[in-house]
Amino acid sequence: AEELRQQVVQELERRRGGKSKKSFLVRWLQKLLKALQIAIWLCVGSIQALGHQMILSLSSSNPFEKIRAIQQQISKDTSETEEVFGRTLSWCDAARVEDIKEITNAIGGKVTLNDVMVSCVSYAVAKQIEYHRTKLMEQQQQQQDGNGGNNGSTRASQPKNALPLQKSINVAIPVHLGGGVVLPGKSIGNNIGAFVAKIPGERQQHDTAMDRLQEVHKSLYYCKRSPAPLISHYVAKFCSTWLPTSITQRLFENANGGACVAVSNSRASPTKLHLGGRPIESTSAFFPLPPGISIGVIVQTYAGICSLSVTAEKDAVPDADQFLQWMLEEYQELCQQAQEIKQEDTK
Repeated sequence: AEELRQQVVQELERRRGGKSKKSFLVRWLQKLLKALQIAIWLCVGSIQALGHQMILSLSSSNPFEKIRAIQQQISKDTSETEEVFGRTLSWCDAARVEDIKEITNAIGGKVTLNDVMVSCVSYAVAKQIEYHRTKLMEQQQQQQDGNGGNNGSTRASQPKNALPLQKSINVAIPVHLGGGVVLPGKSIGNNIGAFVAKIPGERQQHDTAMDRLQEVHKSLYYCKRSPAPLISHYVAKFCSTWLPTSITQRLFENANGGACVAVSNSRASPTKLHLGGRPIESTSAFFPLPPGISIGVIVQTYAGICSLSVTAEKDAVPDADQFLQWMLEEYQELCQQAQEIKQEDTK
């Protein structure tokens, strides 16, 4: 605890910098200008954020909900019930933080470690949807073979048509309004907001992992600069305080903007901490799935290592180990392409 407290204090001192040598009038005018900029950002940004959220809610839906509905229809047509309950979990140490920064440096701009991992998540979700589509088509074929040309007396579902290519998916990103740390003198509390962004889904064959990453970065960067996390925090606080639990849960389910996955970034100490004089070698965190979200991923950095954990509804992700493997496949592809870019730059 003392190590963490010292790190927070050092970071605060670094951000504050030294004492300003500017006159009182200049400092007062700068504060006034900053307050005016915040007011404009809050007013204009709130309108844009609410509009963005409304468009996502009206034009997008969780593809796993659609998959679930098709599966239920097939089970109904064949008089076979296949209900899957529970959740699947998986976690691992994925990579060194330094190696991930090689990717962000190769692509340039303001691409972050979180952008890289969200891009890997989007690839894994796309592969998971592809898995379900193949499975549904096989079930449909078996159903048609079982009917034996019965002139369609038992109407089969058409999963291929009902589940088109998911060119984009929506991801929910929780945001700690305090920058991820508990400031001195402040209580832990629930200081969390969130935003929803549209990111690439099942990509075309000519697209590369770097193309996906650039699209993910562009979408997340736009949303992160908006007041959406602030708005969501206070709306959620109002609903949970004043509205009945049943109504609040219903509102939360409809307010996720059709997101099928949530990704949270947990940045722990850059060096190993100690408990009772012994080093803490590694830590793991798991995502408590919000209403309507099928998959939760935690991206955690600790002591120079980036670790991943997956929590998912079992009917959406039957094998969390496989989902995590898809993420690592995309990460390796990014590493390879980053190395190729680096080699071209050195020529």
